[in-house]
Amino acid sequence: MKIFVAGTGRNGTKFMTQVFNHFTDIPSFHENPPYCIGQTSKEINNDCISNESQKIIDEKIASVRCHDDYFGSNNMFIKSFVWPFLDVFNDMYVIYLYRNPLDTFLSHAERGWRLGWDWLLQPQWKRNFMRTERAMNYLEAINWNWYEVRERYLRLKKYFKKTYEFDFRKLNDLNEYYKLFEHFGIEHKKVDVLPDFDKNTNTGTSVTERYLDIIGDLNKKWDEPGIEWVFEEK
Repeated sequence: MKIFVAGTGRNGTKFMTQVFNHFTDIPSFHENPPYCIGQTSKEINNDCISNESQKIIDEKIASVRCHDDYFGSNNMFIKSFVWPFLDVFNDMYVIYLYRNPLDTFLSHAERGWRLGWDWLLQPQWKRNFMRTERAMNYLEAINWNWYEVRERYLRLKKYFKKTYEFDFRKLNDLNEYYKLFEHFGIEHKKVDVLPDFDKNTNTGTSVTERYLDIIGDLNKKWDEPGIEWVFEEK
């Protein structure tokens, strides 16, 4: 079983890795190298892979293939190395970890472009589902990436063995993890409370709580029909 998190980044992937490490025996990694960012991502997404990038891709495949079971929470999965992985692995389980686009934007923006450009898709790349030739600055690209990542998950989910949509607002909900484990058939521990992981880790607190006087109403209604989008109840 190979489990990957599909997401934009800045949405709790490190925290989820800690949960998997604590509750399961599956080797679990957060953004482990090689990352497949920058030039490698560009070449994968334009279907023009150089020898240098192929070596990186081969190393990435080998780092997963050496495990019978594997959990990886790298936002570059859906942005980059999903394409070569589709040709190699037929047992991919994918968690779509989604967060309010406004919170995602603010969290990225707080870090600054020097810490993020190489991790973003560019809108003109060939394999985009929401491709556009219009040039974007870093902040514009963050917003566009949110929608492209969502579209990629929705279009590609039919190729994954199983999927699970995980709301960022349930990142601290122990029962949500139990539902996820049971849905994927993962053996796991049972405890009464979620452990207190690294305090520097993202634990689901909304960044926009600091901006409620400006955007509070928008933040509260982001997933209401007609305002943004919401998954159908199962």
